[in-house]
Amino acid sequence: MVPKRLSPPIKYTLLIIICSVIIAEAIGLLITYQTKTPYSFLVFVDVTVLVVLLIPLLFLFIYKPLSVYSKKISLLNKELTVSQEALVKTERKFRLIADFSCDWEYWQGIDETYLFVSPSCESITGYSPEDFYQTTIY
Repeated sequence: MVPKRLSPPIKYTLLIIICSVIIAEAIGLLITYQTKTPYSFLVFVDVTVLVVLLIPLLFLFIYKPLSVYSKKISLLNKELTVSQEALVKTERKFRLIADFSCDWEYWQGIDETYLFVSPSCESITGYSPEDFYQTTIY
């Protein structure tokens, strides 16, 4: 399944910025109320600036890479689908050739088990392909 493209509308970006301003104001007011020092206004301004700038920047730094990765994943998924379809077509073609060949064709895996045995093995050896699948070679 191809992931959907991540592209939030501008209204959601603005909503995040507005919410970050509200949170910053609330934190600043809370700090100002709790400290009651002459420098409390500076703390209020510092927290407001920090939160107002930090949250949208974090959003942009997290959102942008995710959208890039989702595009890459989408492209890789399409390439994988095309490759799988090509592999299936090639396998069908070679299996068709091997099934109707008069020669005895077989493929073995790394562990020396039979992966494919052509039906012509029965006319040559007297054993069916299923017999070869059940046999292990040592």
